[in-house]
Amino acid sequence: MPRTHKQLIIAICAMIILSSVFLFLPATSMQVPEPPYYQKYYSKPATDQLIRAELGHSTWTFLHTLAAKYPANPTAEQKAEMKSFVEMFGRLYPCEECGQHFREMLGKEPPKVESGVEFQKWLCGLHNKVNLRLGKAEFDCERLNERWDCGCKV
Repeated sequence: MPRTHKQLIIAICAMIILSSVFLFLPATSMQVPEPPYYQKYYSKPATDQLIRAELGHSTWTFLHTLAAKYPANPTAEQKAEMKSFVEMFGRLYPCEECGQHFREMLGKEPPKVESGVEFQKWLCGLHNKVNLRLGKAEFDCERLNERWDCGCKV
């Protein structure tokens, strides 16, 4: 057998042996330590107030990003889906008090879904009402495009 074939067979055998060794190592020996971001990610905030604030911030980020990607000229189906989503969101929200407040606001001011801009401004107005209730600053609804995006292409 020529030398190159022999070297190839040895290399293949070595790869098979090494791969079988890795199969029997405990999973923990293969794990890479987590960076600090993940340590923070899996750490629960210290108080209920902080947990609620984190949930609220994440919720508004999601909703504003959703609004930013809502079509400028939505179809009838998209309008119905968004209206249904917003109403269902209020019913399913994990914080009962916040969900109740959201539903009350929807009762007074139903979702405006005729266009992307209209929906974004409606949501921003709703968010500002919550901010006022919580003693927080209002967001300038004319500057929505400077803040909310998903970094993805739709």
